[in-house]
Amino acid sequence: MLRTFALALLGLGLVQAASVHLIDSNRNAYLKSGQTKISKSGLSGLTAGLTGLLPAHEIDAESAQQIDSVLKPSPLTKPKCHVALNVAGLSDEDVAALFGARQRVPAQLDDDQHIADAMVELLTDLASANPDVSVYMLDQAAVEACNEGEDCMQQHLGGVAQAVGASVDSGVLILDDGVQLTDKLLASELSSFFAGVNSRIEAVNARAEAGSPVEDVQVMEMTMLGLQGLADQQLASSKQAVSQLLSWAVQQLDEAFGGEVTFQVATFDSLPEATPEAAVAWRARARSRMLAAASFPGADEEAQARLFSAKAAGYGAFILLLYFLLAGTYCLCNMPFKRDTLLYGSKKQE
Repeated sequence: MLRTFALALLGLGLVQAASVHLIDSNRNAYLKSGQTKISKSGLSGLTAGLTGLLPAHEIDAESAQQIDSVLKPSPLTKPKCHVALNVAGLSDEDVAALFGARQRVPAQLDDDQHIADAMVELLTDLASANPDVSVYMLDQAAVEACNEGEDCMQQHLGGVAQAVGASVDSGVLILDDGVQLTDKLLASELSSFFAGVNSRIEAVNARAEAGSPVEDVQVMEMTMLGLQGLADQQLASSKQAVSQLLSWAVQQLDEAFGGEVTFQVATFDSLPEATPEAAVAWRARARSRMLAAASFPGADEEAQARLFSAKAAGYGAFILLLYFLLAGTYCLCNMPFKRDTLLYGSKKQE
């Protein structure tokens, strides 16, 4: 059974924060309120518990307690899509405004590693621990969706403009306040994100129309670094455009998956590398690691057999317990009981 664990990693540029926000579905079915401080392995286990995946690492007692304090018991339902956003450039207030009334649980990582690296490792480890999970990289999906011989950025820039309330003039995105987005990197990333989300939604709709089995959970990934190094006169407007495009993506994904979409948003104030050029190289390395984990899980036949046996045993035990519970309830409600001979003695015959 193919699983698609929709992880969208977005690294965007300059903000004062270093935290991870867990965002519930639009019916707030999976997360409790509050906030927590959690280890990296605990966050990995929390993500696995939220999405129904196998954890990448053994979960200790402390991490298990942290997970129980965040997750609602939900053994029979899981989100259809989980989107992890790794965002440098948005504040905690921006995240709260983006997701509105959804339940939001801020978490602090008690780890010295840069949060962007930690999030990439989390995704890579989860993909390796779940060989049936496919990680969709949205920028790669955007390239595949391009018409041959056309400029991908120009091909989708009109759609971006419509999503964020902007316009396009001579191949340049004109934002709603009149600022021209001349930075090619950010414009290309916005186009790739827009095209990648559209491509995945079209694939989901096509499977539904064809009557094909729906994946357990969808997974998308993308890294954006375009806000890094923008001039002050462009930064505020560009940040607003990014927020609007993310809001568009949230709405579109909710419609495609019936509102069963959860998010994981990491915010931080600096990228893993000091310069934009080095940050782009870091993004390429991170993509290669995730692509290797997604394409070549490295699980041998024996490991896959153990994985199948564990899942089969778990499902079988649950079905068996459910059967006996229902059968016992039926018997208690419908069995004819004889009168107790100690309480109701037979009449004496004279």
